[in-house]
Amino acid sequence: MKSQEIKYKRYIDKAKGVIVNLTEAKGKGGGQASTSAEVEQLNIRLQDKKARIEQLEREQLSVRQELEREQRIMAGSWYEMCKHVQRKAAEERLTAASAPSSLSSTTPGSSFLARQRQGILRSSLSSTSQKSSVSDA
Repeated sequence: MKSQEIKYKRYIDKAKGVIVNLTEAKGKGGGQASTSAEVEQLNIRLQDKKARIEQLEREQLSVRQELEREQRIMAGSWYEMCKHVQRKAAEERLTAASAPSSLSSTTPGSSFLARQRQGILRSSLSSTSQKSSVSDA
């Protein structure tokens, strides 16, 4: 109980000290003039800060738009490069396939299916040549 009374007395003493400080600040004659000047100065700073924030927002918007534009350009360039590489690879495969069959069957780049197709083509060509030689005889 006594400890609570001591706490309350301390709180009351602190409150009295705050009240005394506030009355002294009010009692000064130039208090009103200095506060209005301070308020005006704070208003000016606030306006400056708002202008700076608006400027930064505009810069952020332009940077974001530029970034999006760069990303679209990069994606388009990547697409074009991949398309070019694929076209080149397809042309190389076609030139390899048009080479003599003995060379094209041993090329290491030919896939399993390509080799199977070449085998089928050879067998069909040999069977047609045999039929033609039998019909000629």
